[in-house]
Amino acid sequence: MMIFTDSSPVMASLIDNLTLGIENQQDQSLPIIHIDDEIGYNATIEILRYIYTKQVDTDNLSKFAQKIIVAAQLFQLTELKTICENYLITNVNLTNVIDSYVLGIDVKSNRLIRKAFGVIQTNRAQLVSHSDDFRKLSTKYPNLMFELFIS
Repeated sequence: MMIFTDSSPVMASLIDNLTLGIENQQDQSLPIIHIDDEIGYNATIEILRYIYTKQVDTDNLSKFAQKIIVAAQLFQLTELKTICENYLITNVNLTNVIDSYVLGIDVKSNRLIRKAFGVIQTNRAQLVSHSDDFRKLSTKYPNLMFELFIS
């Protein structure tokens, strides 16, 4: 358990609260911690791999970076979040730029937001005319429209 508590303040708090609850119960078996379905099995495996080895499988990173960064944010695994940010930033393109921008907001990654914003700004005419996602984004984040067309 110590490897989890040393890796993440969120996990440390969660485990401390669980063990306190167990001490007060007749049944001393450890409870199961459920990971949000949004994160999924493969991203959870990468989180565990990272906690134990401080490494991430590059194939899995390329497939599940969006889910891994969500989990890294949730569990406050700062170094893993940075690894995911670096990967995602280098792979922002016209196909995923809207999702990258929203993901950056969701995981509080200013670097990812700035990168996606730059790609959006550079390609705004193409995105505006050919993307339903862009229209949805403009409704959800009206400040983005102001920034895009004023700057």
